[in-house]
Amino acid sequence: GNSNPLMSHSFGADPFAMEYNGRLYVYMSSDKYEYDNDGNILGNSFAEIKSVKVISTEDMVNWTDHGEIPVGGAESSSDNTYYEGLPNGGAKWAGLSWAPAAAHKTINGEEKFFLYFANAGGGIGVLEGDSPIGPFHDPTVDEDDDGQGYLYFGGGFTDDYNHPESVCVIKLSDDMTSTVGEAKSIDAPGLFEDSGIHKYNGQYY
Repeated sequence: GNSNPLMSHSFGADPFAMEYNGRLYVYMSSDKYEYDNDGNILGNSFAEIKSVKVISTEDMVNWTDHGEIPVGGAESSSDNTYYEGLPNGGAKWAGLSWAPAAAHKTINGEEKFFLYFANAGGGIGVLEGDSPIGPFHDPTVDEDDDGQGYLYFGGGFTDDYNHPESVCVIKLSDDMTSTVGEAKSIDAPGLFEDSGIHKYNGQYY
């Protein structure tokens, strides 16, 4: 009664939307229940988020569930986890895949898709694919309308919640998988956990 869920049969958090060829793709952290050895539900450590859920639509009413993209291929650090990484996870170095974002770019005449994710607080990764739903692989994070890619990262707070001065932006190289130059800080109020950036009529929000 007080919400309009895009799906109700599966968990999804930290949504990021990307339009491609008239379809809107929504990428989400794919949360899971965690259980003890007796099958009782535990408090969530978020240590089972190793994949990214994807759904899409053409009309904003009817949605297609594309399943989950396997990302985290390394063992989780949680004592309660029952996974040792997804065997087909594209990022063998990462145990987790939180707060995803996606971008696409034509490189050397080929359309490429990039899936960015946070390995908890242990770094930001990127996987590359040939379609919006994958498969994605390790190639060795928003794109401006001039073709220049940027990666926004950071979080955590100093003593000033309104302006934590802990958020940064750095340019991405033309291949969208490595960085150029040094990061610059962004003075933004209350920026925390999977915030995004959007450009509209020449202004960034």
